[in-house]
Amino acid sequence: MPGATETEFGAVSGMDKTEMFQKTASSRSVAEAGYQGMLKGKLDVVSGLTTAQKMMMAMIPIMPKRAILKQVRKMQEVSA
Repeated sequence: MPGATETEFGAVSGMDKTEMFQKTASSRSVAEAGYQGMLKGKLDVVSGLTTAQKMMMAMIPIMPKRAILKQVRKMQEVSA
């Protein structure tokens, strides 16, 4: 379950101009994290997130959905 990753997806989708894609993880680091997680028997591996994104993910269970959706939308809007 990677965050924004250095691939052609960002440019093709237009997401490369959003806040979410300003700091991307290398495809190698995402693949290595997934591989290491698989070796440890993990079903879900989260990788390539910024510190702010990690904090947001940790708070999701206690935050109102409306606030979460507002933040996600902001991250996906094209930067001016």
